[in-house]
Amino acid sequence: MLFNATTGVGLPPCSQEMYKNGLPVVASLFGKDITEVVVAELKKLGFTVDWHFIRNRIVVRTLDDVVKVRAEWWRIIRKHGLDYHWQIKFSQS
Repeated sequence: MLFNATTGVGLPPCSQEMYKNGLPVVASLFGKDITEVVVAELKKLGFTVDWHFIRNRIVVRTLDDVVKVRAEWWRIIRKHGLDYHWQIKFSQS
């Protein structure tokens, strides 16, 4: 599958609906493992999110309110003590 973000690590591929229709929340330089943890926490909060790779970056996408999901992403990132400087935020226009 062309957009399988998790080939080789036993995780499911990004949902094709999410890939086609989801809005980008963040592009991340964090690895697959921490991204999977954060996305799982977002899903527990009721958000519809998934992630995939584009040009060596992990892109988290959502079908929900991007601003709310992004705020929770940062809350979870801070909870895990991760460095903000490794994040690239998408600008909202």
